[in-house]
Amino acid sequence: MINHFPKNPKMNVGGNSSFTFIPVYLVVSLPPIQGKLITSPVVLSPGQNMLNGYSTLEELDFKETQKDEDDGPFYQIDISGFMPGDSPDLIDLMENMEMVRHLVIVKDNLNQKRLVGYNAPLSFRATFQSGSKPGEARGYKYSFSGLSAKRSPVYRLG
Repeated sequence: MINHFPKNPKMNVGGNSSFTFIPVYLVVSLPPIQGKLITSPVVLSPGQNMLNGYSTLEELDFKETQKDEDDGPFYQIDISGFMPGDSPDLIDLMENMEMVRHLVIVKDNLNQKRLVGYNAPLSFRATFQSGSKPGEARGYKYSFSGLSAKRSPVYRLG
């Protein structure tokens, strides 16, 4: 139902502070969505936990862009960040993450979380950049991306 826009919040700080992720093959079940809100945890395979991601400060971005199709709207999802450094372990991590799809929980700077990839797991891509001169950061510009029929719900436990 279409209604009035809500009043402007007093605090509306942009940006994201962190994210966790899990390869979707380690997810046993997803909790129900009620009114664009999830209040129960994602159930993972025994012994598994969400994995901590990392992005350089002010580089973590989350976008959902509405696109039109003959069957109705859908959403292009993009989460991007930057992981500084270069090592054999980091190369291995990037390659392994590129081989599977993921579920991601993004936390913004006001501590609101969104569960991204619900019933539409995300692909991971990474690009290594060496920096063109001293002083520029070298590392991996990465993204989780995908298409979804719905926007990502708020994920609020407890």
